[in-house]
Amino acid sequence: MSISLEFPRCLEVDFPDEIALASTAVERVLDASAGANLEPLVRRSPALKDNDWSVYLRCSVARMAHVLGALSRRGVHGARILDVGSYFGNVSLMLASAGHRVEAVDSYRAYESAFAGCQNLMRAAGITIHDFADVGYDLRGFDGGTFDAVICLGVIEHVPHTPRLLLESLNRVLTRDGYLVLDTPNQAYLYTRQRLASGESVMAPIAAQYASDIPFEGHHREYIPPELLWMLQQIGHTEVEIELFNYSVYALGAIDGRDVDNFWAMTLDPAMREIIMTISRKTGALAEAASASADWRQHFVETEPHWLACVPEQVRARQRQVEAAAEIAAQRTFENLVDEIATRDRTIAELHRHIGWLQRERDARLDERLKRYWRRVFGGAR
Repeated sequence: MSISLEFPRCLEVDFPDEIALASTAVERVLDASAGANLEPLVRRSPALKDNDWSVYLRCSVARMAHVLGALSRRGVHGARILDVGSYFGNVSLMLASAGHRVEAVDSYRAYESAFAGCQNLMRAAGITIHDFADVGYDLRGFDGGTFDAVICLGVIEHVPHTPRLLLESLNRVLTRDGYLVLDTPNQAYLYTRQRLASGESVMAPIAAQYASDIPFEGHHREYIPPELLWMLQQIGHTEVEIELFNYSVYALGAIDGRDVDNFWAMTLDPAMREIIMTISRKTGALAEAASASADWRQHFVETEPHWLACVPEQVRARQRQVEAAAEIAAQRTFENLVDEIATRDRTIAELHRHIGWLQRERDARLDERLKRYWRRVFGGAR
C-alpha cells in the first residue's frame, strides 16, 4: 500500500488561506538565494553540509501555515511581530505578506553573504532586519513590551544551556497580552523512538558535532509536549495551545511500506508526530499559569483534521483491536494485582497471628520464671 501525499495541496483543506501565502514566500526566498554560498552555515553545524535547502524550505510551508493559522485563530492581525532566528526570512516574508509589521533578527553578519539575497528581499517587503551582534541574544537591544507577537521557530533546541534565558528574553519584549509562538522537534517523534529502540543514538550525529567550530549550533536538546507546556507556565503564559504535526515526510512525495504504517500511527496519536508548536499569551500571572492544567493533552488542538478523516477504516479497526487488547491486558494486570494483594494480606494476617502466639508463649514462660525467682529470693525456695 502506498500514499501519494500531494503536498502542499494535502493541507489546503485545513489551511485554505495560509498555504498560498506560505508557498509564495518560500518560492520568492528560493529565487533570492539561488547561487548563494551557504558554506558559512555549515561551520558551526556540519550536519548541514550538502543539505538540500530547496526541499527543506518547501517542506517548511507546513510549519509556516501552522504559524499563520494559529495567529489568525487568536485574532492577531496587522500586528508588530518579531521573528527570532529568522534565517532565510521565509516566515518573516509570509507574515509581512499577511499584513503584519515584521522585524527579523539572526546572526546575519556571522553568516557572511549567505543570506544577502534574502535580506534584500525582506527589506524590499518592508521588514526591518537586526543582527544578534547588535541587539544581543538576550534581545537587550529591544525595549520591553515592544511586540504584539514573537515567533521563534526551530531555535530552542539549539540552546546549549538552560532554555530559561531565551524564554525570559522573548517574554520581556512581548506586550501585555502578546502572543508567543514556538516550534521545535518532538523528541518523542515515532521515527526517533524507533531509532532508539534499534540501539541508535537520537542525539546530533557525533561526527558532525565533533568536527564543528565553536559554538556548535546543532541540536543540543529536544523536547516533548509536557515540557514545553511546563516552561511556558514558568514564564506566566496562559491560554496555551499545543499543535503537533509532521512536515519532513512531505519531501518524499509518496510513501509506502513501514512509512505508511508510521504515518497513520502518527495521525491517530499526535504524541508521536514530528513537530511541536505552541501559541501562548503573556499575562504575567504566574499563579494563574501555575494553576492551569499540567496535562498537555488538554491543551492540544487538532489542526489537521483532514488527515485524521483520511485514516483507512482497516487501520482504525486495527487500532481499536490494539486498544481493546491493551485494555484487556490492563484489566488482567489489575486483577492479578488484586489477587496478589489479597494473598499478601492473608500472609501478613497469618504472620501476625503466629507472632501473637509466640509473644504469649514468651510471656507465659517469663511469668513462670519470675514466680520461681521471687520464691527463691523471698520465700527461701530452692
